[in-house]
Amino acid sequence: MNNYDVIVVGAGPAGSTAARICAEKGLNVLIIEKEDFPREKPCGGGLSMGAVKELDIILPESLIVEKCYGMRSVFNGRQSQIFDSQPVAYMINRIEFDDFLLKKAIESGAVFQKKRCLNVVEKNDGVIIKTDIDEIFAGYCIGADGYFSKTARAVRDKFSEDEIRFCLITSIIGNNHHPIYDREKPSVELDFGYISLGYGWLFPKHTHISAGIGGALKDRKNLRNQFISFLKFHNLTPSNQLTGCFIPISRLKQPICTDRIMLTGDAAGLVDSFSGEGIKNAIISGKTAAETAYEVLNSNKKVTAALYRKKIYSQIAQDLIWSMRISKLSNRYENIVYGKLLFSEKIIKKYFTVMRGEKNYKRFFIETIISLPFLFS
Repeated sequence: MNNYDVIVVGAGPAGSTAARICAEKGLNVLIIEKEDFPREKPCGGGLSMGAVKELDIILPESLIVEKCYGMRSVFNGRQSQIFDSQPVAYMINRIEFDDFLLKKAIESGAVFQKKRCLNVVEKNDGVIIKTDIDEIFAGYCIGADGYFSKTARAVRDKFSEDEIRFCLITSIIGNNHHPIYDREKPSVELDFGYISLGYGWLFPKHTHISAGIGGALKDRKNLRNQFISFLKFHNLTPSNQLTGCFIPISRLKQPICTDRIMLTGDAAGLVDSFSGEGIKNAIISGKTAAETAYEVLNSNKKVTAALYRKKIYSQIAQDLIWSMRISKLSNRYENIVYGKLLFSEKIIKKYFTVMRGEKNYKRFFIETIISLPFLFS
């Protein structure tokens, strides 16, 4: 049986980031992934500037499909387009972005093997990962294997319906006449009112528009019809079939670690429930898991991977909680939030600071509440 300091299960942004940092710190790290790379990944492909800041490595210009400087908003037929002087998000293709992160991990010294994780068993002295090929032993395991995580079975129960969103995604070839394709300042588009606790989106790419809709799991049976209505409103027709995916927004209601197993990204349910972004917290949790593994393996004190929980709570718990509060309030008072605030340049530019990682959701909420009397005067 092969032995490693750390085994990372899953080679998405969380897993590849964790493996890279473990390797950079001199740990013997293996990353296993069930799919060949590069591989397609159902995702809108929006990367907030806050996520870019968390990467701590330079993102090559060749991977940036578009730099978006604003947001086009639609609610009940009303439309607005608000720009800023700095980018709020980059558009990427996940097949290229994820492959880049994995290659960085391998270049740093991580070992990559294609194999499927079947089960994870925690022992007093380490963790045994059973795969479709063999069994592997490590001191610690970082679970980065997404919504359908096998690693998570050793840590938590299944997500409840309240902890899950569902989305449909497709691509639309051409259509670069759409308003999101501003020559100097492309923008993202978010359309509200089609689904509770969510929105429809249009993201500009060089050769196509990435289109999707996502929201409450309870609405998934009618989601296809809502998506078609959304696309018809914009005179758009899907170029590919629709792809569905689950989005976990647990808000740390579930355990995220044991003494020797740490869950990251979607496996831990760390998606932002208001924006729907998962990559930023995937990167943060991947970095934190790697740093925790290094700290525990090199400590003379009796510490465990449970230290990871403390670090994650201090880093992102408040943002996840406030994100959910804002999401629920927006859904309950949509005529105020989407009918009024969505069209306020002042409020939207405040939200841009959240997307860039300059302010947190709590600060954004307080500043928005303070601004309300002036918006309705």
